[in-house]
Amino acid sequence: MSMLDTMAAALLDEGRSRAEVYGYLLGQFVGTPYVWGGSSPLGTDCSGSVCACLSRATGRPVRVTADELYRRHFTTDVPRVECMDGKIAAAFFLDKSGRAVHVAGHMGAGLFLNASSIETERKARPRTWNELLAMYRGFVPALRMYPGTDPGTGGKSCGKKEAGL
Repeated sequence: MSMLDTMAAALLDEGRSRAEVYGYLLGQFVGTPYVWGGSSPLGTDCSGSVCACLSRATGRPVRVTADELYRRHFTTDVPRVECMDGKIAAAFFLDKSGRAVHVAGHMGAGLFLNASSIETERKARPRTWNELLAMYRGFVPALRMYPGTDPGTGGKSCGKKEAGL
Protein backbone atom coordinates (compact mmCIF):
# COMPACT_ATOMS: atom_id res chain seq x y z
CA MET A 1 0.00 0.00 0.00
CA SER A 2 1.42 3.37 -1.02
CA MET A 3 1.57 6.54 1.05
CA LEU A 4 -1.29 7.96 -1.07
CA ASP A 5 -3.39 4.83 -0.49
CA THR A 6 -2.84 5.09 3.28
CA MET A 7 -3.71 8.81 3.34
CA ALA A 8 -6.84 8.33 1.24
CA ALA A 9 -8.08 5.45 3.42
CA ALA A 10 -7.50 7.43 6.63
CA LEU A 11 -9.27 10.52 5.29
CA LEU A 12 -12.25 8.51 4.02
CA ASP A 13 -12.42 6.70 7.40
CA GLU A 14 -12.59 10.14 9.07
CA GLY A 15 -15.67 10.89 6.99
CA ARG A 16 -14.05 13.27 4.53
CA SER A 17 -15.77 13.61 1.18
CA ARG A 18 -14.21 12.14 -1.93
CA ALA A 19 -13.67 15.69 -3.23
CA GLU A 20 -11.79 16.63 -0.03
CA VAL A 21 -9.61 13.53 -0.37
CA TYR A 22 -8.88 14.36 -4.03
CA GLY A 23 -7.86 17.94 -3.17
CA TYR A 24 -5.76 16.87 -0.19
CA LEU A 25 -3.91 14.24 -2.21
CA LEU A 26 -3.20 16.76 -5.00
CA GLY A 27 -1.52 18.86 -2.32
CA GLN A 28 0.89 15.98 -1.68
CA PHE A 29 2.28 16.51 -5.19
CA VAL A 30 3.38 20.12 -4.60
CA GLY A 31 7.12 20.30 -5.27
CA THR A 32 7.17 16.97 -7.12
CA PRO A 33 9.58 16.89 -10.06
CA TYR A 34 8.01 16.81 -13.50
CA VAL A 35 8.59 13.36 -15.03
CA TRP A 36 6.80 12.50 -18.26
CA GLY A 37 4.64 9.41 -17.63
CA GLY A 38 5.07 9.64 -13.85
CA SER A 39 2.18 9.36 -11.41
CA SER A 40 3.64 9.46 -7.89
CA PRO A 41 5.00 12.09 -5.49
CA LEU A 42 8.47 10.98 -6.64
CA GLY A 43 7.81 12.22 -10.19
CA THR A 44 4.68 13.07 -12.15
CA ASP A 45 3.25 14.59 -15.28
CA CYS A 46 -0.03 16.50 -15.48
CA SER A 47 -2.35 13.54 -16.00
CA GLY A 48 -0.36 11.31 -13.66
CA SER A 49 -1.04 13.42 -10.57
CA VAL A 50 -4.73 13.83 -11.44
CA CYS A 51 -5.14 10.09 -12.16
CA ALA A 52 -3.35 9.08 -8.94
CA CYS A 53 -5.60 11.30 -6.83
CA LEU A 54 -8.79 10.48 -8.75
CA SER A 55 -8.11 6.74 -8.40
CA ARG A 56 -7.69 6.94 -4.65
CA ALA A 57 -10.58 9.34 -4.05
CA THR A 58 -13.06 7.27 -6.08
CA GLY A 59 -11.68 3.77 -5.59
CA ARG A 60 -11.58 3.31 -9.38
CA PRO A 61 -8.08 2.86 -10.80
CA VAL A 62 -7.36 5.06 -13.80
CA ARG A 63 -4.14 6.06 -15.61
CA VAL A 64 -4.85 7.82 -18.87
CA THR A 65 -3.84 10.94 -20.79
CA ALA A 66 -5.18 14.45 -20.25
CA ASP A 67 -7.38 14.03 -23.31
CA GLU A 68 -8.88 10.77 -22.04
CA LEU A 69 -9.54 12.38 -18.64
CA TYR A 70 -11.35 15.19 -20.46
CA ARG A 71 -13.42 12.89 -22.68
CA ARG A 72 -14.15 9.94 -20.36
CA HIS A 73 -13.82 10.98 -16.74
CA PHE A 74 -14.32 14.72 -16.21
CA THR A 75 -17.38 15.06 -18.41
CA THR A 76 -19.48 17.70 -16.67
CA ASP A 77 -18.74 21.36 -17.46
CA VAL A 78 -18.32 23.82 -14.58
CA PRO A 79 -19.09 27.45 -15.45
CA ARG A 80 -16.64 29.20 -13.09
CA VAL A 81 -13.78 28.37 -10.72
CA GLU A 82 -15.93 29.54 -7.80
CA CYS A 83 -18.30 26.65 -8.55
CA MET A 84 -15.58 23.97 -8.25
CA ASP A 85 -15.16 23.75 -4.47
CA GLY A 86 -16.62 20.56 -3.04
CA LYS A 87 -16.21 18.76 -6.36
CA ILE A 88 -13.62 16.50 -7.93
CA ALA A 89 -12.68 18.91 -10.69
CA ALA A 90 -9.92 19.93 -13.07
CA ALA A 91 -8.89 22.57 -15.58
CA PHE A 92 -8.14 21.43 -19.12
CA PHE A 93 -6.40 23.16 -22.01
CA LEU A 94 -7.35 22.10 -25.53
CA ASP A 95 -5.46 22.56 -28.77
CA LYS A 96 -7.10 23.85 -31.96
CA SER A 97 -8.29 20.35 -32.88
CA GLY A 98 -10.16 20.08 -29.54
CA ARG A 99 -7.74 17.63 -27.93
CA ALA A 100 -6.92 18.21 -24.26
CA VAL A 101 -3.15 18.64 -24.06
CA HIS A 102 -2.89 19.65 -20.40
CA VAL A 103 -4.81 19.08 -17.16
CA ALA A 104 -4.42 20.67 -13.73
CA GLY A 105 -6.34 19.16 -10.81
CA HIS A 106 -8.42 21.48 -8.63
CA MET A 107 -7.03 21.45 -5.09
CA GLY A 108 -9.78 23.65 -3.65
CA ALA A 109 -9.95 27.35 -2.77
CA GLY A 110 -9.36 28.32 -6.41
CA LEU A 111 -5.97 26.59 -6.68
CA PHE A 112 -4.90 23.98 -9.23
CA LEU A 113 -1.95 21.60 -9.13
CA ASN A 114 0.10 22.38 -12.22
CA ALA A 115 2.56 19.60 -13.09
CA SER A 116 4.21 20.71 -16.30
CA SER A 117 7.53 20.79 -18.09
CA ILE A 118 7.07 24.57 -18.48
CA GLU A 119 6.65 25.07 -14.72
CA THR A 120 9.30 26.88 -12.68
CA GLU A 121 12.12 24.46 -11.80
CA ARG A 122 10.07 21.70 -13.53
CA LYS A 123 8.23 21.01 -10.26
CA ALA A 124 4.50 20.76 -9.61
CA ARG A 125 3.07 23.79 -7.87
CA PRO A 126 -0.26 25.40 -7.05
CA ARG A 127 -1.52 27.96 -9.55
CA THR A 128 -4.58 30.17 -9.73
CA TRP A 129 -6.93 30.05 -12.70
CA ASN A 130 -5.60 33.38 -13.98
CA GLU A 131 -2.01 32.12 -13.77
CA LEU A 132 -2.95 29.01 -15.75
CA LEU A 133 -4.75 31.11 -18.37
CA ALA A 134 -1.60 33.20 -18.81
CA MET A 135 0.68 30.14 -18.99
CA TYR A 136 -1.49 28.33 -21.54
CA ARG A 137 -2.42 31.30 -23.70
CA GLY A 138 -3.33 30.07 -27.15
CA PHE A 139 -5.14 26.99 -25.82
CA VAL A 140 -8.88 26.70 -25.21
CA PRO A 141 -9.57 26.48 -21.44
CA ALA A 142 -12.27 24.24 -19.95
CA LEU A 143 -13.35 23.62 -16.37
CA ARG A 144 -14.87 20.21 -15.70
CA MET A 145 -15.86 17.98 -12.83
CA TYR A 146 -16.08 14.27 -12.29
CA PRO A 147 -19.77 13.24 -12.50
CA GLY A 148 -21.59 12.48 -9.29
CA THR A 149 -19.43 14.68 -7.07
CA ASP A 150 -21.63 17.78 -7.02
CA PRO A 151 -22.87 18.30 -3.46
CA GLY A 152 -24.60 21.53 -4.46
CA THR A 153 -23.38 25.06 -4.93
CA GLY A 154 -23.26 26.23 -1.33
CA GLY A 155 -25.60 29.10 -2.14
CA LYS A 156 -23.58 30.18 -5.17
CA SER A 157 -25.36 30.66 -8.46
CA CYS A 158 -23.48 28.54 -10.94
CA GLY A 159 -25.88 28.48 -13.86
CA LYS A 160 -24.63 28.38 -17.43
CA LYS A 161 -26.06 31.87 -18.14
CA GLU A 162 -23.43 33.33 -15.84
CA ALA A 163 -20.59 31.27 -17.22
CA GLY A 164 -17.45 33.27 -17.62
CA LEU A 165 -13.94 31.95 -18.01
